[in-house]
Amino acid sequence: TNLSIEFVHKLNFSLLIRLRTLDISFIKIDTDILKKLIQLKNLENLYMINSISNFSLKFLDSFDKLKILDISGYESLVDYEHITVSSRNLVEFRMLNSNLTNMIDLFRCTLISQIDLSNNKLIFISRNDFYFNTLIINLDLSQNNISTIEKGSFDSLIYLSLVNLSYNKLVGSFEHSSDVKLNTIVLDFNEIDSINIENIRMKNFYMKDNKLSQIPIFDKLYIRHITLDNNNIKKIQSSSFDDFRNLVILTLSNNQLEFIDSNSFLDLRWLS
Repeated sequence: TNLSIEFVHKLNFSLLIRLRTLDISFIKIDTDILKKLIQLKNLENLYMINSISNFSLKFLDSFDKLKILDISGYESLVDYEHITVSSRNLVEFRMLNSNLTNMIDLFRCTLISQIDLSNNKLIFISRNDFYFNTLIINLDLSQNNISTIEKGSFDSLIYLSLVNLSYNKLVGSFEHSSDVKLNTIVLDFNEIDSINIENIRMKNFYMKDNKLSQIPIFDKLYIRHITLDNNNIKKIQSSSFDDFRNLVILTLSNNQLEFIDSNSFLDLRWLS
């Protein structure tokens, strides 16, 4: 990342044909560099943070061995709808801070397990967006403008461990009933007032700064960490945390609590 644009221009890319990792972040590449870059057919890890401006991403099709790709800060042409990343070996993909308004087409990247599209301008998640990416483990969609998630959008992600949807514009009810072992859900800083997640075998649930009015129903066998600060919860019934024997952390600060049943926390033997 300390290379100068002049140095990159002088590089003989034909001598780097076996190169596996290249980081040219923060260098605004031009057409000449792009022509040289596509000679590196063996690249597996490519980092181009804040490097691409007004180029079509079609050139990425030249790298069919890519495993890690970071094109954060990409300044696209006007139309985002036809952005496709096609490397069949891609495992990690990051495209932060890119004003992205439509989901990237990753349907050929069937091995992908890590996706970070945080801090963009996405507004809608379709049930087809990740249909072919069944190996996704970590999915970060935080700090977007997402207001709608189509039902079943994550159902095909049978290995999904973490989904981060914090700092979006989700309102009303949030539902995710797929029977998967989802380790962590992050929904902080939305405007959700009700939630259905009772079939998810999750360990960590973060939902502070929303409009939730009652304690959600969790899978009590798995849940260990619940954060519900800054919501509109008014009552904690005796059944709210009944038989939550593995719960370790529970935070409920800055709610509108008016009633707490004296037996509400009897089963929380591991609560720290």
